[in-house]
Amino acid sequence: MPSFFGHLCKLKVLDLSGNKFSGNIDGFLGNFSACLNNSLQSLDLSANQLVGKIPNSLGTLESLRYLSLASNLFWGSIPASIGSLSSLQQLDLSFNQMNGSIPESFGQLSELVELYLQVNSWEGVITEAQLMNLTSLEYVILKSNTNQSLVFNVTYNWVPPFRLKQLDLDSCLIGPKFPIWLQVQSELNSVSLQNTGILDTIPEEWFSKISSQITSLYLANNQIMGKLPHQIVSPKLGVIDLSHNYFKGPIPLWFTNATHIYLQNNFFSGPIPSNIGDLMPSLEYLDLSENLLNGDVEENEDKSEMLGIFISMATGFVVGLCSVCGTLLIKQSWRKAYFQFVDHMKDSVSSIIILGMIHLRRKMGLSRI
Repeated sequence: MPSFFGHLCKLKVLDLSGNKFSGNIDGFLGNFSACLNNSLQSLDLSANQLVGKIPNSLGTLESLRYLSLASNLFWGSIPASIGSLSSLQQLDLSFNQMNGSIPESFGQLSELVELYLQVNSWEGVITEAQLMNLTSLEYVILKSNTNQSLVFNVTYNWVPPFRLKQLDLDSCLIGPKFPIWLQVQSELNSVSLQNTGILDTIPEEWFSKISSQITSLYLANNQIMGKLPHQIVSPKLGVIDLSHNYFKGPIPLWFTNATHIYLQNNFFSGPIPSNIGDLMPSLEYLDLSENLLNGDVEENEDKSEMLGIFISMATGFVVGLCSVCGTLLIKQSWRKAYFQFVDHMKDSVSSIIILGMIHLRRKMGLSRI
């Protein structure tokens, strides 16, 4: 990495993303410490071929508001000096090989709004210490490559200072309880908590609180129990995945524009709502396999579609009848053939009736002997 950038003390924005820079960034960041009043507010080194640990000298960029090191080959832990970036609003370390922990000093980032750490192999423990001062936090994407190696060891009753809009903690260990710090998140528009070790019921009120603004809901591959609310209105919801859990009870009356719904491998029971087509008019994919559903599938047919079929049949019959009658009136040869056919059919039917009566009388006569 070029080292001369560190001598540009008035530099506020530096974007070197999408190049072929390689090697570590130790010297690159270290040179910025030569400036007594470093002005750098935005640093983007994403989509290069940078390697190694993120150095402690990162903490010298105290004016930084935006930092992206995404899509490189960094590994190890986040340095403890991250806590010195008191103005940081967005941090993106996604798509690297980070395989260490997140330090307690991370909790000092009170201005942080967006956090993207997905597609890494994080390990260690997250406690209230890393979360308690993140008062501005709204977006957290922390999807892990490894199975539950990052553990959220947060006191069950702890109430966080933030209200999230997007949360993705796939393959992090949150359970077995569904903690209060998640239950109070009422402003979520996207949730993904797949394979997070939850072995608990989720309060029906939580689903109701997020229903009006939620766009995607992924809770698959847990052991979540209990029932869903009987009626849910989610006009913005596009995808629902509650598969591979222990949900029970009837399929909810979910008023939504969702295109994909996955409810397989649960304990839902009873009939499928007969008005499912009205409730979910945009539905393209529905998986209800491996449940306890029953009832007559024919009862679930859309009445409007049946009415359309009946109308089409009646219209076809009327049109066909008019076509035949009109032709008979216009074409003399068809009319003559038609009446000859009718006379022939009349004679044939009469003959069949007479033969049937003779056969019946013989049979009855034999039965008397």
